[in-house]
Amino acid sequence: MNTIPSALIAGMLPCAAKNNIRGYLNGVFIEPRNGKAIAVSTDGHVMCIAHTALEWDFGAIVIPRDVCEKLAKMKGDIVFSSAGEGRRFKATCGSSTIEFAAIDDRFPQWRDVVPELLDQAPAAFALGVLDPVVKSAQAFAKGFGSKKYSGVVLRPVGERAMLAGLAGINEGEAIERVDYVVMPLRGTYPGVIDPEAARA
Repeated sequence: MNTIPSALIAGMLPCAAKNNIRGYLNGVFIEPRNGKAIAVSTDGHVMCIAHTALEWDFGAIVIPRDVCEKLAKMKGDIVFSSAGEGRRFKATCGSSTIEFAAIDDRFPQWRDVVPELLDQAPAAFALGVLDPVVKSAQAFAKGFGSKKYSGVVLRPVGERAMLAGLAGINEGEAIERVDYVVMPLRGTYPGVIDPEAARA
């Protein structure tokens, strides 16, 4: 059954693009892997990847941002079903149903930008770029987090990116793991924290 908690959509939204010329970024991407849903959202600077224990057999779809904003406000599980021919779907939560067309553009090969090797080298990030990570982590903590602790564990990857993992997800929840990939800034930019200066 293709059921996604509304809290998952709420956690993905802060990292999704708004009015990006690349239309496929303006939404939340869901794809199956071994029958389980993986959700991905990105604005081109930061990416959120949620690995779930939720069954998903629709194949890969991009749910438009305006639809996701409505779904995120619902409380409870959202059941997705086909709505006729083509790429049309229904999202039902309780007595509310939204019918929508999935974004046709192909979502990027997101695995290609996920760093595999952690070299612990410093990298510089503008604070504004980290805002979506904080907002997303807060939404996931609210929806699925531990009452004792929830936070983000940073894993620097030097000049390529920073990996951040959400800590504090309760065991047995629908969300198994949430990762963030943050692309660093290169050169000298206003408002950038210099990691070497920060060590001093």
